[in-house]
Amino acid sequence: MVTLFGAVAAAGPAVTSNVTDNPGWIDALRRNNAGLKRSETPVLVIQGLKDTIVAPASSKAYAERATAVGTDVTVEWVEDAGHRELFAKKADIVARVVAGFEASGK
Repeated sequence: MVTLFGAVAAAGPAVTSNVTDNPGWIDALRRNNAGLKRSETPVLVIQGLKDTIVAPASSKAYAERATAVGTDVTVEWVEDAGHRELFAKKADIVARVVAGFEASGK
């Protein structure tokens, strides 16, 4: 895996300009924007407030979009967690996620 990513990094950046300057990218980004269509399945978002990989503002915006179209969204903000250590710091979250899947029967 390290070799693969090393080769990709050595090849140079895949995106060399602002993608929003390209109409094709703008359309693709619009189509790939989660939360614009109602989900029949309830959604649980668990977000560490110290996350630097997925910004908390992005999760908040997703939850607002999804709620606006009728999706049942629950957001759990975790004060002292970033992206990678979220579940390690909050073991009770893992149990709740598993219980949620089991309750939904999916």
